[in-house]
Amino acid sequence: MKGFTILYPDLIRSKGKSPAFGNKPVFTSIASFSGDITAKSARDMAGSTIFRAFGNPTDLAPNGSWAAGGFWGYQKVPGSAEEWRQLSAVLDEWNGNGFLVVLHLPEDLATRMPGSNAWHGKIAEQFGSAIPAQYLKGGGEQVIINLDEMLKQEVNRIGEQVKAIGQAASVEINGVKAEFYPTNWQDVNGVHGYSKPEGIEPPYATTTRELHDDELRSKVTDRTILNAARFERQTTTGSEQ
Repeated sequence: MKGFTILYPDLIRSKGKSPAFGNKPVFTSIASFSGDITAKSARDMAGSTIFRAFGNPTDLAPNGSWAAGGFWGYQKVPGSAEEWRQLSAVLDEWNGNGFLVVLHLPEDLATRMPGSNAWHGKIAEQFGSAIPAQYLKGGGEQVIINLDEMLKQEVNRIGEQVKAIGQAASVEINGVKAEFYPTNWQDVNGVHGYSKPEGIEPPYATTTRELHDDELRSKVTDRTILNAARFERQTTTGSEQ
């Protein structure tokens, strides 16, 4: 893992507690994934579409959110508040939405921004901490990516302008086509994820077993096995540092 920290985002930089794992510390970036995490180089990311929600402060997310960051949705841009909340598993307390930024990465990304390497995988389910009643199932795709610093600064600068005026904008930044627009979703906060399936309550048992493809596909019903296996994987990763 140490060999990747210079070129790829550092997945073991931050540890914290997650309701899904009780009081046990986990690597929070790794815990945001379900199943395999795959390295994607800047060449692999070329031609991809990535997106993020951002917005002004809300009652449930009082700090607001920036347009640019490390976590991005991958390829399929959500068309509704429910699709975004559930598949991306973005808790109300994290992000109040209001706007989306969509980046279309150029085919020559590896030449323009060679450090744009990423980790890719399925998004894990999330339980609310400040709002314990909320549960979001995840299942979409995400990347944690090292965006070019100049690109991040421009995305944040334009994002703040868009938040202030509430109007869409479309620009090109070093070959990256960036679209910013208000979502106008009226049901984005305090609505989705407040009715858990029966038996879905954290924390989970620590018994582990091998993950299989059918378990990954049915992670909502096989939640105890999956989260225990993810915890074991993180424990093993930590012991290697």
